[in-house]
Amino acid sequence: MNQKTRLLLPDFARGLALLGIAIANVLTIWCYYDDGFYNRLSVTDYGAIHYQAGIQQTLDKVTIVLAAMFAHVRGLPMFSTLLGYGIGLILMRELKAGARLSQARMVLIRRYAFLALFGALHAIFLFSGDIMLLYGGIAVLLSFTISLSDKWLLVIAGIFFALISIITVGNIIFFLDWNNSTAIVDDPSLVGGPGSYPEQLLFGLIVVVSSFIRVPAALFSFGPVIILGFVAARRNVLTRIDRYRRHLYVWAVIYVVIVFGIGLPWGLSMIGVIPGYDIWGELNSSLGVLTGPGFLALLALLFDRITTDQKPQTWMKPFTALGKRSMSGYLLQSVFFFIIVNKYTLHQGVNASAWKLVAIAFGVWLATLIIAGILEKLKKPGPFEWLHRKIGYGKPKAYTTFVLSDLEQIKALEYQRTESEFDFARYVEKHKEQPVTTVV
Repeated sequence: MNQKTRLLLPDFARGLALLGIAIANVLTIWCYYDDGFYNRLSVTDYGAIHYQAGIQQTLDKVTIVLAAMFAHVRGLPMFSTLLGYGIGLILMRELKAGARLSQARMVLIRRYAFLALFGALHAIFLFSGDIMLLYGGIAVLLSFTISLSDKWLLVIAGIFFALISIITVGNIIFFLDWNNSTAIVDDPSLVGGPGSYPEQLLFGLIVVVSSFIRVPAALFSFGPVIILGFVAARRNVLTRIDRYRRHLYVWAVIYVVIVFGIGLPWGLSMIGVIPGYDIWGELNSSLGVLTGPGFLALLALLFDRITTDQKPQTWMKPFTALGKRSMSGYLLQSVFFFIIVNKYTLHQGVNASAWKLVAIAFGVWLATLIIAGILEKLKKPGPFEWLHRKIGYGKPKAYTTFVLSDLEQIKALEYQRTESEFDFARYVEKHKEQPVTTVV
């Protein structure tokens, strides 16, 4: 498989991850329960189950278990990994165009500061569970580390993950009870999102104001996989599958182990089959972030087997179209959910059981898939991608780059074969000779 084909993978993964995000959000935030649930539903933090035995109860239970395995703390970690990969690709593009590190850093800061701004507006006016504000803030912080070597970045990621793991172990040992835990909530009215639009505005403002605390906190939970994605981009992992195949297999195994070793027991504990709901949930919250690079690695290995030419296969095109427009797809989800499920709109999310909510989520995701496919046919970008690129990049920039001497070109080619793309760019910068102006 060639390089152009492999670069389809991030878009494909984003398009697929949006389904997991839609399911997780609709089961936890885009849902509402009032007095109408009594004698009909058992409400959990992750969806409601019909009291009466039958096909609907079975569908609810299966839905909750599958969501625990494949949706909760699954889509966001993969998006986080892809965020890091995207940051790395932008950095490498700027460096190859002749930018100094300080210039590349300013490009990243501007781009992701505007992403955070979009997220703030989204959180206030549509969806208080917005993730773009956190992602933008984390990316801005990460831009100050781009001069660090891959080794030091991985050390930082390891420290962050170790701290989260220590907190998880402490919670399990000192605060959680294996036998005395249940997924059933005492007050279902506390589950879900705001019950009125003024509440939405208030919750959204609180989310934005608290981001000064939430962004550093999120850096510890999602930071490790964002850094992994960033390093992977600097090493060009997705276009060098053969070189990193063993690493990818390890991460794919990690994904499978977490899905079936933690997600499945957690789901079973939600529906009362086994005990330990709180403990399984704590493990999923901390270790589940590793499914981000894990699932991306699994997709990379699958793509390497099934993709043989430069164009995506027919069945891939809708996913890649949505992935190219992932910001528009994510925001459009909120528009659809806002209209369909709110108490104060069409209220289809009020007292809805798990399987019905997931059916709505799938329909919303499918609608965004179709819209993205139409835009792809028309060769049009997503509206928010267009706006973000216009204000996030500004005017084209002129960089002074350099051509290497013949001898240095030979040395550089050998260096490129053995080192990361980032180290290669730094090598070229140190051995530059003839100045040439380029515009990007």
